[in-house]
Amino acid sequence: MIAIITFGFLASLVLGCQGSLNASSPTIQLITYPIDHAEGPSWDGRKNILYYVDIHTGRVFSWNYDTEEINYITLDGTVTPAVQAENPDIILVGLNRSVVAVEWDGTNAIGNQEILATVAEQFNTSRFNDGKADKEGRLWWGTMGAEDTSTGDLTPNNGVLYKITKENLGDPTVEIAPVNISNGLAWNRANDKFYYIDTPTLQVSTKRTIRVLFEFDWFRIESFRRGS
Repeated sequence: MIAIITFGFLASLVLGCQGSLNASSPTIQLITYPIDHAEGPSWDGRKNILYYVDIHTGRVFSWNYDTEEINYITLDGTVTPAVQAENPDIILVGLNRSVVAVEWDGTNAIGNQEILATVAEQFNTSRFNDGKADKEGRLWWGTMGAEDTSTGDLTPNNGVLYKITKENLGDPTVEIAPVNISNGLAWNRANDKFYYIDTPTLQVSTKRTIRVLFEFDWFRIESFRRGS
């Protein structure tokens, strides 16, 4: 199942697995009610649960594929991303500039919270914006500068992409800096190429060494690229 966010709704793109659908006729199905700023979809195959967030309300949601039940918890600040941990009842959440481990089984009951790391002390008005875990369990999480939600104005070059591991929680590794808006993190199937977007640049890049893979200006595409 592939999850996509569109127009503040969460929808699932189903490829030929239900009813009369087949591989040649994908459909988009609405699965949640509208929220303000849906982001950070993360699928937990152990529970058949999709996690996602509503950044500015501080809400972390779970959608159960088997029951279609939606639950959420509310944290004190902006939230994104949400990534499942090795323990199936813990999720790792970007809360403002901190990585927080939250005890949560996907229902409305929330357990203990523990701050594991805090980044970007030099940019104290920045926040996490996007992040994923790789196959080795390392967190690749990026920040963005302060934003004015009423105008869309952004403090430029106040973001950083970090690699966070159990060993470097006190001093996460800076992978890319400076950044405007960290976004669109993904790996290829072989897990040897990393894709990355800095939204206002209109470029999709790959990392081992940074190389521009695709630039939207080449095709006169004016809208910002968000996600991958």
